[in-house]
Amino acid sequence: MSNVDNSSLKPDHENRRGFFNPWTDEAKKLGIDFQRYKLFKFALTKRQQIQIEEADRLKVVPFKPEAPPPRDSPKVKLTWIGHATVLVQFRGISVLTDPIWYRCGPMSIGPARIQKTPCEISELPKIDAVLISHSHFDHLDRPTVKELCRTKFGDEITWFVPKNLKSTMIDFGCSSEKVIELDWGSSKSLQDLTFTCTPCQHWSLRSPLKGSNKTLWASWAISYENEGIFFFAGDTGYCTTFTDIGNALGPFKIAAIPIGAYLPRDFLKCQHVDPTEAVKIHTDIRAQKSIGVHWGTFPLGREAFDAPKIELRKATKNLTPKAFEAINIGETVTVE
Repeated sequence: MSNVDNSSLKPDHENRRGFFNPWTDEAKKLGIDFQRYKLFKFALTKRQQIQIEEADRLKVVPFKPEAPPPRDSPKVKLTWIGHATVLVQFRGISVLTDPIWYRCGPMSIGPARIQKTPCEISELPKIDAVLISHSHFDHLDRPTVKELCRTKFGDEITWFVPKNLKSTMIDFGCSSEKVIELDWGSSKSLQDLTFTCTPCQHWSLRSPLKGSNKTLWASWAISYENEGIFFFAGDTGYCTTFTDIGNALGPFKIAAIPIGAYLPRDFLKCQHVDPTEAVKIHTDIRAQKSIGVHWGTFPLGREAFDAPKIELRKATKNLTPKAFEAINIGETVTVE
């Protein structure tokens, strides 16, 4: 990690109406209030149909969770649970990102998973921290949060959330003292690790009655003794903030970067990167290794379910082999 001032991670992003994306005029308009027509058009868009080779089809690999590498080990293990949920383990701790084990919608009426989870919540090792990127139902799942709180280690989980989401987490069953709410560019320490809330380009909504963008969205960085360990891009469109993150907090040993739910581009470009843009993020943040997430789990974007894996392979042809790859659900990668 360099010693660059973190002020580059604190762009103007809040006004009397709520939060906004500061990078482009189009990005500033993200939110349900400005997208009703596009949302209706999106709902009528048919899913892309392409020929998929059997080797490119996403599979679920049974996963038996284990304890994290010891605190004196340089190893980092990352397992993809599906969608934006990963289990990343290093320096004696286990961290989950945007955990969702069930449907992604209110009152269990949203889209169902098209792939099973590789393990049950009850099979997880002790979880020390959870990173939440934003309030959308496919990233903040109430039944999953409540179940994690009921586990034998539930009282010990520290929940890192973007600004204005703490009250929601308390409503879901998290204890107030265990919810750390941060703004972009702010950090908090946990067990000698530094958790930094970093920007990304997206929007938020939990209830149409309350309106869009009342809670912040974020990516997250975890560092140990000035070394970038893990970066979670959250849910995002491409913007220049990732260069700033790389300069201030990178390089990172491993990153989880979204590669799916990107079609049609006229509706989703500002809020969801495609595989080519995901590779730009990988390069910007100076990741040693990246794993593609946010694909193949729920029927969200209109690309073919397995298309992100194929398109990522094309987009990474000039990178070191396996520097950025799409793995199977339940598969684990290890870096040192």
